[in-house]
Amino acid sequence: MTNIELQRWRARVGISQEKAAELLGVHRVTFDNWESGKYPISLAVELACQAYDAVYPGASHLGKNIVKQVDEFKSAYLFKYKKEPKGKHLVYAPWSSTKYMIIDFTPNGSQQ
Repeated sequence: MTNIELQRWRARVGISQEKAAELLGVHRVTFDNWESGKYPISLAVELACQAYDAVYPGASHLGKNIVKQVDEFKSAYLFKYKKEPKGKHLVYAPWSSTKYMIIDFTPNGSQQ
């Protein structure tokens, strides 16, 4: 996947860079570096984008659904454990064909 294809994917899905970064579990700066061509886009990112397209082709509500799910997970985690989630967690994702996704709650959002 090229940086132009990534830009087109984000436009097709209808989300901001910030929401796209959150969707993919990375920091917004990392996503911006992919879109600008500074960093190569990994196969994992390309496959994640394709998976979202397969489940929600052209759906602008995709980002809202995922962000809502992540926010609900954070709230539940905070309620149960009395602290913010850190690291990678397996999260129920009803919009996904596999029904689960791994979300990285690393403070910098770094992911390879």
